[in-house]
Amino acid sequence: MLKQILKILTISVIYNSLFAAGNLDTSFGVGGYAINRVGQESEARALVIQPDGKIIAVGNVFINNREKSIVARYNSNGSLDSTFSTVGTAIFDIPGHESFLWDVKIDWNSKIVVSGIIDEDEFPRGFVSRFLSNGTRDTTFGLYGMIRLDTIGINEDSKIFSIAIQSDGKIIAIGDKGLETEFGNPIKETIICRFNSDGSLDNSFGTNGIIMPPFEWSSGNKILLQTNNKILALMEIPEGSALARYNSNGTLDNTFGTGGIVQSNLSHKSMDLQSDGKIVLVGKFGDHFTLTRYNNNGTIDTSFVDGLNSIQYVEPRSMKLTLQNNGQIITSFNYQFGSVWKYKLVRFNADGTLDDTFGNNGIVESEAVRSRFVYEMAIQNDGKLVLCGSSSLPGVANDHLMLVRYKTASPTSETISELSEEKYIPYEKRPSAEKEEEEIETKKIKKD
Repeated sequence: MLKQILKILTISVIYNSLFAAGNLDTSFGVGGYAINRVGQESEARALVIQPDGKIIAVGNVFINNREKSIVARYNSNGSLDSTFSTVGTAIFDIPGHESFLWDVKIDWNSKIVVSGIIDEDEFPRGFVSRFLSNGTRDTTFGLYGMIRLDTIGINEDSKIFSIAIQSDGKIIAIGDKGLETEFGNPIKETIICRFNSDGSLDNSFGTNGIIMPPFEWSSGNKILLQTNNKILALMEIPEGSALARYNSNGTLDNTFGTGGIVQSNLSHKSMDLQSDGKIVLVGKFGDHFTLTRYNNNGTIDTSFVDGLNSIQYVEPRSMKLTLQNNGQIITSFNYQFGSVWKYKLVRFNADGTLDDTFGNNGIVESEAVRSRFVYEMAIQNDGKLVLCGSSSLPGVANDHLMLVRYKTASPTSETISELSEEKYIPYEKRPSAEKEEEEIETKKIKKD
């Protein structure tokens, strides 16, 4: 009995060390990391997982002293997909201009839609572009596969940070545009656009396809679609942040918050939707990392740790979150640790309490051996967590494209018990039983 208990404990320790939630998935890349040196420097700003398990990551790469956009596709094991463009990467080169990508989505036709910024004579111009599934530009979209905001009347500095795709193929984009005041001081205003699937502005949305939220200074961070086709827009404002909900025609939804808007003194940076329509937001207040949940009507959900979970960290950066199918919430952020940058993952239960089965009491952090920065994450169909960003490399001056994958499910007591259980087979059912009996009879005859 004691031997069996010791065996179960040993297997439990080994199994948890290999497969516990929050451990790196060593079947991915090298030890859980897929790091690819592209150009002089590179980083992945956003990612999306295809239905077949392949991973699309987008960002920017520094080549010949100029920033260019990059779209990369990875196989499910972390290797670059050689069937995609040129050896797994498509470099988005606009002669004479620099460009950056901030978001990526896959539409109903398996085409890849990206958004970002073109730097033209030091003036940023927001754009949306579309690629075919093989990594070539989709020339049926916009002009040569691209829509620039300055070609639709947005002539000020502009950026597009987030996109969402409706079931009918229409694309909603959020970002900001810069204006000049009478004193010459630049200010920003959030801009939300909706494009038809061919790249033209959708005139049934807002005013000629464009919405300008009612804030003198603001910048759009994130756009999401609810199942009823209503649109959630998260914005940064001087007082903190604002969350607005729009009807499908672009008018504010008066059933949400006050006149369609909820304002907060917290600086919300990103959000995700629960299956019940509740909205989870991550951000910060001073040095505090915050996690907040709203009901579907825009009121604070007080069942969620009084609506707010606040943990103090020093200058958290690039806060993101994603939701698991079981309602648990995984958040990520970056912070400086001495001379290197590290990231942390924190998992919360559905009620907002820390999940102590994940990592070390709910927290996983990258090692301090080298700088690693994460910008976005997504959950695979099998529940594993994939993050994208950048990592330094030994002997290399600059950072490069990085994907990393973690396990999110802990082994159950039943699994460990099954591994440790000695299956008892009755003697009469053992394959060798008849042979053993024959040998016994033979020995008896010889003795007699």
